[in-house]
Amino acid sequence: MSRLSSNIQFFKTTKSEASHYKSNFNTTKSCDLDNKKKFCVSKKVNQYWIKQMYTAALRLGMYINENSESIKYTFTGQLEEATNADQHNKSNDKYFGTLTINGQVFNGLFVVIKDGKRIITFYPKSTQTKAYRSSTDLLVSLYIEDIEDGNFPDPEYSFKTVSTYYHNVYKTNPGTNAQRVMNELYAKSSKETQGRIKELENKLIIEALKNDNCNDKLTEAQGKLEGDHD
Repeated sequence: MSRLSSNIQFFKTTKSEASHYKSNFNTTKSCDLDNKKKFCVSKKVNQYWIKQMYTAALRLGMYINENSESIKYTFTGQLEEATNADQHNKSNDKYFGTLTINGQVFNGLFVVIKDGKRIITFYPKSTQTKAYRSSTDLLVSLYIEDIEDGNFPDPEYSFKTVSTYYHNVYKTNPGTNAQRVMNELYAKSSKETQGRIKELENKLIIEALKNDNCNDKLTEAQGKLEGDHD
């Protein structure tokens, strides 16, 4: 069984009956190299784990120690009618309910689940109209670049910093892009560091525009462009 597979209880796959009652999911830090190579970073870290660590930090203010070997979820909720943009792709379904993450309970969350087997993302109902702008793609890209270079992630975008400073900004304005928060933190940094952040940001926008199936990246790019003209 894949390390990314979920241990699901009482899950029903047909949409007319789709609901969860204490369904368990697990995202491990380590990768299954045989089945999930494209999601592995430096041959050992699961990219889904990185993204979900940042999602919990930014949107919920939850700091999960990165030495933890997995993120354990329990979800109870009902299927929601969702647009294609909300679903990201046709194999994903959006639910609404209660999500427990490593024992901590969060009520009133939208949770996107892929093929009934894997948690993709989650966000509070109160921020749903602007959730697409709070993408963690840039943070994930920076983290991946650092560990592939054999470095520790920069403290300015560590999981702990995102769960505190970034989350406080997010609570005040859920439409704020992580890039804008980072720009403030790096305002006094070297031009070299600022250039690196800008280069990665531009790369993400270009990739999004090339891939019509990546709706989450497209909406993130669109949100940024709209914000630049505010």
